[in-house]
Amino acid sequence: MDDFSQKLVLTEYLYSKFGATSFDEFRDALNDAKEGFKPDNRSRFIEELTTELEPTEWLWRRIEQYDRNIAAYEHRLAENREEDIRLKYFQYLSLLFTEIYLDLYHNHEEKLQGEFSALIEDKRTELSVEDLYPLEEDNLSKLAYWMATGSGKTLIMHANLWQFQHYSDQEPENLLLITPNEGLTDQHLNEFEASGIDARRFSPERNPTSETTINVLDIHKISDETGEKTYSVDTFEGDNLVFVDEGHKGAQGDRWITYREHVIGDDGFSFEYSATFGQALSSIDNEQLQNRYVQSIIFEYSFRNFHIDGFGKEYDVLNLAEETESRRDAYLTANLLTFYEQKKYYTENEDELEPFEIDDPLWIFVGQTVNAVSGRAITKKDKASDVETVVRFLARFLRERDAVIDEIGDVLSGTGFLDEDGRSLFEDKFNYLEESALSAAEIYDEILDIVFNASTDAELSVVHLKNADDEIGLRVGRNEDYFGLINIGSTRKFITRIEEHTEISTDEQEFKRALFSELNSDSSNVTVLIGAKKFTEGWDSYRVASMGLMRVGRSEGSEIIQLFGRGIRLRGMNNSLKRTSHVDVSQSDLPEHIDVLERLNVFGIKADYIKEFETQLEKEDIPTGFVERTVETDVRADLVENGLNVPRKREDTEYVSSTSLRLPLSEDHAPAVDLYSEVQTLRSSDTQALAKEKNNARSDDLDLQLVDWDRLLIDLIEYKERQEYSNLVLDVARLKAVVQNDYFALKCPTSRVSLDDPIEAKAETEEIVRTILRSYVDNAFNAKKSDWEDRRREYQLLRPDDTELRFELTFRVPDEPELLETVDGILSANGSSSNEYTLDFDRSLYTPLFVKEQIEAAGPQEQLKAPSQSLNEDERRLVERLDAIVKTGHLRRQDVYLLRNPRGRGIGFQQGGYPDFILWIKSADKQTVLFLDPHGMVFEPEDIEKSNKVKLNDRVKVLEDRLHDPDIEMHSYVISVTEETTLRESRDVCVETYEDHNVYFQEEGYLKRILQDAGVQIS
Repeated sequence: MDDFSQKLVLTEYLYSKFGATSFDEFRDALNDAKEGFKPDNRSRFIEELTTELEPTEWLWRRIEQYDRNIAAYEHRLAENREEDIRLKYFQYLSLLFTEIYLDLYHNHEEKLQGEFSALIEDKRTELSVEDLYPLEEDNLSKLAYWMATGSGKTLIMHANLWQFQHYSDQEPENLLLITPNEGLTDQHLNEFEASGIDARRFSPERNPTSETTINVLDIHKISDETGEKTYSVDTFEGDNLVFVDEGHKGAQGDRWITYREHVIGDDGFSFEYSATFGQALSSIDNEQLQNRYVQSIIFEYSFRNFHIDGFGKEYDVLNLAEETESRRDAYLTANLLTFYEQKKYYTENEDELEPFEIDDPLWIFVGQTVNAVSGRAITKKDKASDVETVVRFLARFLRERDAVIDEIGDVLSGTGFLDEDGRSLFEDKFNYLEESALSAAEIYDEILDIVFNASTDAELSVVHLKNADDEIGLRVGRNEDYFGLINIGSTRKFITRIEEHTEISTDEQEFKRALFSELNSDSSNVTVLIGAKKFTEGWDSYRVASMGLMRVGRSEGSEIIQLFGRGIRLRGMNNSLKRTSHVDVSQSDLPEHIDVLERLNVFGIKADYIKEFETQLEKEDIPTGFVERTVETDVRADLVENGLNVPRKREDTEYVSSTSLRLPLSEDHAPAVDLYSEVQTLRSSDTQALAKEKNNARSDDLDLQLVDWDRLLIDLIEYKERQEYSNLVLDVARLKAVVQNDYFALKCPTSRVSLDDPIEAKAETEEIVRTILRSYVDNAFNAKKSDWEDRRREYQLLRPDDTELRFELTFRVPDEPELLETVDGILSANGSSSNEYTLDFDRSLYTPLFVKEQIEAAGPQEQLKAPSQSLNEDERRLVERLDAIVKTGHLRRQDVYLLRNPRGRGIGFQQGGYPDFILWIKSADKQTVLFLDPHGMVFEPEDIEKSNKVKLNDRVKVLEDRLHDPDIEMHSYVISVTEETTLRESRDVCVETYEDHNVYFQEEGYLKRILQDAGVQIS
């Protein structure tokens, strides 16, 4: 099937439920949205989906319930884990798509079949193809997830189990997870335990401990007949719920997929997961199997999307054009140097790197595992020879000091290796290392220390680790501290091979633990890992920093991408999984050269392998390189140096680390909690009536005797730790007091507070009280932190070198000629008054003001993303309105100064956020400072005065009084980008009341009225 990824009809069907036609529309809506769920268990993602896209009426009525279900899944995933689990936008989307599908499958089957069949027929017509088959109903019970390595497929699998149990009244005879190997079986058992899911290794002799026990076994244990280590496929008769890891296995037509189909049963259900469905399925001739997957892949987030979104490491793929033994050794020395630089940087900057959660680097070598060598089948001798090559190199490095030092000098000088265009292969490769100004001899000695765990030279020793399965240790001399680990089968044979074919010393040692299982622990001193196929499937490690590949997967596309995924994984700041270039952090806060550890270096030993590697990346439409084009803001010093004051916080101490806060009790922190479906309300046919009929509930309406307050305290403690409120002290008495004193405003359907069933009543009441208290804790903490910060604020003059003004605007694009030409055109147009990509406003304190929509419309195939500080449509509109007021003479041009407040680095408040703009209107004796924030109001409280955005005006007025400068006046305004008519669909809206609280709609003349309200003279 040509263009396999273009025929994923099930994904298109789910897209259509949102009025979308491509994944990029979801990325644009969600990629910058804040992760996690609010205190009322609504996600930030749902707000963006329902405002940026156009869900169908059917979906509108259900989407908030789906969202609440996903909140419960996220909570269960995090409950027993130390790390804070917050679903990434693509993980959330995969679960949301599954919610929609399972609801349709179990509750609206005719609707699903009819709509899906119609879409397939439309697609067949659109593409004019015969290899896309009509809907096969058997495929409806099979879902598949094509998701990149490192994207969290295991977490998705666990949530899928809970989703199936939520929607299905079916009781499968077996719950099974089929893995590709025994190692992954062990890994999944550990992961199930972390999620609180009962799982066991499959054994027909043992009864499950519960009806929801997951039985885990690898595919090799399923056979035609029961044997010593296998079970007959007939053992699994019946209708089963089956999960399949590495679901692409069997796509070549072998018996595995037949076994899997048999295990699922006629009326069973399956979920499959793989990072490489595309590579495995696009290369086969089995159209029926291909159609099964284009009709069952419900979510596609392959490596291309993963990498473009900033997840995982950057990468360099290097190619040795021709191989001789001497050049191979020199090339491996270069590989070692790149790893040494990473290890050196990590060792010397470990404390500074801690907030960025980058792991101790590991250098891995992977040898040949499949396919032919020079037209013949692979033998054990071939497999061993690749590993032996690496061992010989390490032995030579330790033995031939002078020769290796010369090679180090050649590599660093750039004379050793040239690429196909005659340029140095390692040009600009060792910037951090070059700054250290070490000689080649000093580098050699330091490599001994931090790579080989040795203080002096000595011979390499290859040690058979008895009692450690398939493991051979590498050490220098008699050093007990192993630096290297060989993980292969037939370890005894390999030791014999080394003894017979080399002069490398061998030894053996009784070893009671496995080095491989400890690789991810802080106690591991292993820096070099050598092995074969084991690393391509399911091995999870964030340590891999450099990779040497020897004849691996020359024609096996799926193995290539899988292996690549082993090294691309990155934990990232705040468990973001992202490179720092895609995290909202100031450049000044980043350790210099951090990119050394955010890059995977891939060294291919065989040139034809690397060519195939790059071909596979191209097939996935993965850029094989990225280019940055950067422009620094041009600060208008002539404007800035006019005495413009801002209320800055003194950078002396941090609130959380320097204070302790007992939960305050005050009506000032009372949250507005609305448990009605805002989304559903917006599309209701009788929204005005619904808005007026919302029930206001108080503590008397809640049966507080049903609440387990101790359990609730534990939940609130976990919540405040996740929110990083670690200085906040909670106790049951104060939590009770918040609710009993009615320090909240609750809109809640009467049906949720008047349940007859005592179990349901208890669960519902506790959920309502939990929502109230989480919201109250947020308000109290943010208010107190803001108070604390405000007491440390003072008026400071803006200066041209301030970070709010001087920063870089970066385009980071795939290294493709068409895209680079577009970006270069945008940058060359910068400064031109007729430039369509920037907004020309001569009272802006810096330029350029890039316009997001115009830039991204210029890029081919939606690949061009505007710099993060670009103006969106509503921000652009505000600047244009201000420019019009100045041009028409209502304000004197020389009195107006505007700062587009950069996100995350500008002037902001804990309670109220970072207003998008700061506007100064300055006369000879006075300046009026206005914080202006275009903002959507759909999800703000109906009682508008309870919105933190709205409260900011009261805060700045209190701050103004405290700073007591008669020449400075401050105001804050929210500009509703939600139209008044839209808000009226779900609530009573009084424009006068909104404006009394400094909230203005974007109607004609609104900006003039804001200025007049602030006391600015409009002529």
